[in-house]
Amino acid sequence: MRGILGICGSPTTAAAAAASCPSDGSSRLLRLLASTALALACGGWAGCAQAPPPRPESLFHDAWFEARAPVPDTAALLALSEPMRHFLRSESGLQPRAAQRERALLEALQRDGKLRLEYDGSRTRTAAQAFEARAGNCLSLVLMTAALAREMNLQVTFQLVEADLQWSRRGALLLGSQHVNLRLGAAASADRRLLVQHELIVDFLPPEDLQRRRVQPIDEARVLAMYLNNRAAEHLADGRLDDAYAHARAALRADPGHIPAYRTLGVTYGRRGARAEAVATLEAARRLAPADLATLSNLVVALRRQGDLARADAMAAELARLEPDPPLAAYERGLAALGEGNAAAAVNHFERELQRNPDQPEVHHALAIALFRLGEREASRRHLAEAEQLGTSPEARRRYAAKLEWLRQLP
Repeated sequence: MRGILGICGSPTTAAAAAASCPSDGSSRLLRLLASTALALACGGWAGCAQAPPPRPESLFHDAWFEARAPVPDTAALLALSEPMRHFLRSESGLQPRAAQRERALLEALQRDGKLRLEYDGSRTRTAAQAFEARAGNCLSLVLMTAALAREMNLQVTFQLVEADLQWSRRGALLLGSQHVNLRLGAAASADRRLLVQHELIVDFLPPEDLQRRRVQPIDEARVLAMYLNNRAAEHLADGRLDDAYAHARAALRADPGHIPAYRTLGVTYGRRGARAEAVATLEAARRLAPADLATLSNLVVALRRQGDLARADAMAAELARLEPDPPLAAYERGLAALGEGNAAAAVNHFERELQRNPDQPEVHHALAIALFRLGEREASRRHLAEAEQLGTSPEARRRYAAKLEWLRQLP
């Protein structure tokens, strides 16, 4: 069973949401949606009713890890760089007395505008780093947009968007991404009607995909914890356990109620061999969010490594009952079939995975390989083209495009 993490801003989809910011298959561009945004209450969202979070210091065990490069100061995540200030000064529509400054900012974020942003889910960046690279996942671009908007004295509201988690695989980790966006409005004034008239939403989802989704306002502490947890997960996937620990630790200090950070910390402990600490951390997460299946899955692994097989088996049975079809299970079966030379069975598994979520580039890529082995070149080309459109980083899109071009050149 793989380690399962929750992140914000590294989705595998381009047409549906979650740690964040897909777009439609035609481009990885920032979308704007003019609307009067309603921030709905928590309602029936899983995890909304939580026990009070523990003191996170009780879960930290620095002795297991070496001190590495310092974790970014949380204030630096939303800090403006001098190029960002120059950008604001140079654009007439973004000046303090300009009308419709919210829309002017969003237009500047479009591909046809000044910044020409590109979606890149390979790494979570600070506001200044995203501006410099002109690229980022949705969390990075939310941070960048918020920093620019605040400098313009615009009201900023961060929002978590209701959507199924989008799953991707990095080595032995499954990454489940949430979706966040940003609501912009005029700064507070005596005339509150201005706030309704000028509010806009910054999002990667096409507007039609957002219309029926509920949103939950989240505070800056949660957004900063999301960033730090993303970086922790990225370090963990790269095998940098000391850096992963430092960022997960900082995420829980920023927001002791952020469940994905507990999971990341628990998996990090498990990778380092701190088995008792892994179990304790994941048990703390489960007390906060008893219905969280990703936490339960990781706890099963941690208990087995600790040797508590009876509890692990009981929780595994509960997990199987609650989630009979785990994330990417059909994809894993397809890869196994492909490795055994059974391309026909692999096609069936990959197609089943795409029925569950049709916007996973790695599944389209694997299906293209299986179809090619069966001699179905046209179908293989179609799925490679889908993988290219849905790729979550420029490098991945280039790789899929090169394979597609090679396939097209075949006689």
